[in-house]
Amino acid sequence: MPSSSWAADVVARFPDRQRLLGDLRKRLHRRVLSLMATRTGPVVLVVAASIGVVAAVHVLLLVGQYSAFVVGCATRSCPHAYNNIGRRSFQGDLCAPVFDVVYTWVNGSDRALIEQIQRYRAEDGELASDIASVDKHNADAAAIAEATGAEPTQPEVVDEKKHGQNRFRDNEELRYSLRSLWLYAPWVRNVYIVTNGQVPYWLDLSNPNVFIVTHGDIFPNRADLPVFSSPAIEVHLHRIPGLSDRFLYFNDDTMLGNVVWPDDFWSREGGQKVYLSWDVPQCNAGCPDSWLNDNYCDLVCNTSSCNYDEGDCLGPNINDRGPKSWKNSRPQASSSARPGHVPRAPIQQQELPTQTYCGTGCPNSWLGDKVCDRACKTARCGFDAGDCGTALVRESVHRYELARNGTEIVIPADRMSAYVDMAGRIPYTITSAEHECELFMRSAIIIQSEKLLILVLLPAGEAPATCTVAITARKTDPDGGPATDVLTVFTLHRQGTASSAASSSNDTAVGVVEPGAGAGVSFVDEAQSAGDGPADPAGRALLWTGDVLDLEHVLRQVAVEGVPSDRFPSGVALLGDMNEGDWALAERLVERKREQLVRLAEDEVLATVAEHVRRNEREAGMIWPWQLVKDFARRVTPRNRRLLDAFGDSLRFVTRLYNAYFSVQSRKVPAHMPHMIDKNIVYEMQSIWPAEFAATSSHRFRSSSDIQFAFSYFYYMMERPERFDATAFFRNEIDLDRDGYVSEMELRHLTSLNRQLSFSELTNTLINCSVAIAQSRGHRLSLDEGVSVTEETVRLCPPVLSMLRPIVEGRKHFRHQKASMEQVTFYMVGDNATLVRQRLEEILVERKKFVCLNDDMRNPEPSVKTALSEFFEAYYPMRSPFELPPGTTNRFLYIGPLRWWMRFVALLWFLFESAIVAVVIYVVIRRDDVIAWLRKRDAKVKVDKTMVAF
Repeated sequence: MPSSSWAADVVARFPDRQRLLGDLRKRLHRRVLSLMATRTGPVVLVVAASIGVVAAVHVLLLVGQYSAFVVGCATRSCPHAYNNIGRRSFQGDLCAPVFDVVYTWVNGSDRALIEQIQRYRAEDGELASDIASVDKHNADAAAIAEATGAEPTQPEVVDEKKHGQNRFRDNEELRYSLRSLWLYAPWVRNVYIVTNGQVPYWLDLSNPNVFIVTHGDIFPNRADLPVFSSPAIEVHLHRIPGLSDRFLYFNDDTMLGNVVWPDDFWSREGGQKVYLSWDVPQCNAGCPDSWLNDNYCDLVCNTSSCNYDEGDCLGPNINDRGPKSWKNSRPQASSSARPGHVPRAPIQQQELPTQTYCGTGCPNSWLGDKVCDRACKTARCGFDAGDCGTALVRESVHRYELARNGTEIVIPADRMSAYVDMAGRIPYTITSAEHECELFMRSAIIIQSEKLLILVLLPAGEAPATCTVAITARKTDPDGGPATDVLTVFTLHRQGTASSAASSSNDTAVGVVEPGAGAGVSFVDEAQSAGDGPADPAGRALLWTGDVLDLEHVLRQVAVEGVPSDRFPSGVALLGDMNEGDWALAERLVERKREQLVRLAEDEVLATVAEHVRRNEREAGMIWPWQLVKDFARRVTPRNRRLLDAFGDSLRFVTRLYNAYFSVQSRKVPAHMPHMIDKNIVYEMQSIWPAEFAATSSHRFRSSSDIQFAFSYFYYMMERPERFDATAFFRNEIDLDRDGYVSEMELRHLTSLNRQLSFSELTNTLINCSVAIAQSRGHRLSLDEGVSVTEETVRLCPPVLSMLRPIVEGRKHFRHQKASMEQVTFYMVGDNATLVRQRLEEILVERKKFVCLNDDMRNPEPSVKTALSEFFEAYYPMRSPFELPPGTTNRFLYIGPLRWWMRFVALLWFLFESAIVAVVIYVVIRRDDVIAWLRKRDAKVKVDKTMVAF
């Protein structure tokens, strides 16, 4: 029957729509009742209902995802990017990229984890190493006592269990860090929590934006597992499946304290923002970075940790002070010496002045280190060589003026500090300074902003001494011409104790000196000269010489007096007025630094003995610095490095890698805060140092040869130079009008990029290359000689490439900017509940963007934990969507059983849906048999009903 006649018949039979619906409902009702009356009817109905429910759920999920996609496109795709005069989309430029967040977390309170750590420590032999280190100390202490006449110090056996617990202890910082993320950065996409298999008991795993990632998910080499070292884990974070190209890396103790946006980490205009805190420790105590690779072999830098002065102490031609046979001769400047340096005079065969301190408890390494140290805040020490502010220096230290005429400045023998005012003579920017005053100079610091040269002197000898100081300044041309270097040279004459005191002269000598190598003079900026430099840790690395008589007393003095005053909370008294709580703080500092300072004291005493032996051997013959390292490195270097040293050593390790790959320079440690990481940069880093990254991954515990993740990442990003690409350079820098040819104006623009390029020389070179490469073809924009210059000309002309390459190679590949630390708060939570509560209240009031509360509690008291909990609840009172409801906990606390349960549930669902699909397929294939069976059952039901009626 045609469809039209069937429709007409239906309308004719059911002219009323309500009657039609009622008839259909009755028919369906009869069918259902008939089916229910059969033996298999209920089963069929249950299966059909299940199919309907599963289908409905899938349809709703698809509709929800589609709706979210539509809403996201409407609200977050920057529709205004398409409405512009360029008639093209700027969505990628106007919208921030997608950011995910990665956490590393461990529950150090887990007994199973503690036992696992202890087991692997024992297997790795660290416990046996600790015992050996104590035996070594006892042996070396006896040697120290014999050399100094002092009583040997007693080492403290460190309890590794207690020492490492604070690194893993869980104070539920992750819960509150997630609250801060949800509250102050809701624009992030997903949160990945990297664990060793543990699951926070409060975490809502049903949240679609949070994922648990185990170490096994990201470690390509499963033989490295298990690991308990954060550097080993961090170098694989970029391997998380589904992670965004740029992600934010949080430690579980880092939080957000205020609203943040992507431009707090990265902007399209300025690139990545870098937050730097304190300087990387020196490769060796007393060896500043400015002495490395300066074409002079410095004895204090001639160690393996400094790469033997970054090569200055290696090779056949070493620019040394000279052996005994050079007594009456002056060594010639090496051809490799840097121009503009003052040559050093050879050391005569006389004993150097005793390296006593300028003040009690003020080692030379503290002078001019950008931190005002209480022990160095005296006139004899030049008020810490200017670190405590230039106002004190001008008020109490003798002044010399660097005038425009004269030859030398005379300093009396009894004067221990002085400063030279160079503002009238050198009003330009000082770029470098050198001196040869090691015989009587303790420290020389230049205050750039005020043009002051602050001198802290050694005790004068009987004979007078004279040295030369050379200062190079950059003079800019006010008319826009090239800048020129101005060299100022003058002499310092230190009177001897046997000569009569003489008045100082305000004279200056200006001239040209032969090239050589000199000692670097340190620079500080205006903020540091005002005493506003970074705060110094309380127990810094001291180098005590021969006076290790009462180490306990020295430690207590450092713990109290060595701390900068701005590090003490208001109201805390010092010395005699200290109360019980303050003594507790001092006791904690003493306990923490005891072992480190004992080792450093051993090193310094042994180094002094080594120097004494060296002088005695030089009476008989010549001895070189690397021979000293060979003889004494084993004794001076401890056999076991502690955890406190591992972090600093790993920083030095990365610094040595980067010094060799990039250049020698001073570097700082990134702030302890959330960091933005670009996965592509990490892959690039690992392709350059694959062995070092593989070694870091294999270290089960922290090691001195670890790659520090944040430090290595940021300095690779900041120092990676731009690689020269002739094609890209032509299109972006030369061919400004995009016509494929070089015009005269474009050539002049090119010479403006590098002032050393001559327009005529560049033009002639390009013309010669054009003629040599090929004849001109097609439309061209000719120069005077009628020769066109194209991209091919530039790319195939080696002389031109050698001219252009320095323009690009001086640039940095990745754009970046150094951000201020004003919005960063870092606090180490100790055991003193009063101090902890006071500092937490200050943090609550400040509300900076980035907050880090580092667990430094050795013996946690309930009051300290209570103060932390109250702080967290006051700062982040609202429960985040990542948390389970109060009173609810996760059924599984380990990812292994959880994943097994999830697989089991998935298997049940698979079997259930497979059964439904099988029933449907059977019904479809055998529909005739099913229909016949249903009719047969219906007929039987009717017969039964008829018999019941009779």
